[in-house]
Amino acid sequence: PNRQPHLHESIATISDLCHKLILHKERGVEFVTDLDLKADPGMYIQRLLSYQLYPLDLRNMRQEDPSVIITYEKDNALKIIPKNYDVISVIDDNKVIATRRKE
Repeated sequence: PNRQPHLHESIATISDLCHKLILHKERGVEFVTDLDLKADPGMYIQRLLSYQLYPLDLRNMRQEDPSVIITYEKDNALKIIPKNYDVISVIDDNKVIATRRKE
């Protein structure tokens, strides 16, 4: 049984939006969160989201310049999005997806 339905639902929402709204050629992702990624639940969330978002590189394994910002459980998420990024989805106050504007 799924013990954390709200958690899995929010990850599925982010994953679905990313796959629908972000071009497949975009790879580098900056994952911004207030969660501790060295311990659960933050580590679990990052790994699950990383799996769901593949081929987007949420863990920066390819060390590419990020062209996507995903915030998750980040206070004032909209305020940390740089001016050269376009917000493509606001899931809630703490979860935002943004892509770097093409020059």
